[in-house]
Amino acid sequence: MEDELPFQNLLFLFILKKYSTELIRGIPSLVVAAMFLVNVFGPLYWQSRWFFFFTGLVFLGIIYLEDPSTYLVGLA
Repeated sequence: MEDELPFQNLLFLFILKKYSTELIRGIPSLVVAAMFLVNVFGPLYWQSRWFFFFTGLVFLGIIYLEDPSTYLVGLA
């Protein structure tokens, strides 16, 4: 198991480096899709604690990609 970790990390970094601009360009469409899903499935899903958890993760991810230093200052 430990022998696979360096290779997986390098593969992840390679994919991240190669496709990072496409991922960042795709964020607005992901936000719109998330808002659509919330509007459609929100009444069924609203009582769930996972909704708030994942919504918080999405906002933290957006803040981090917009300005990583803001995210780090917010954690401190």
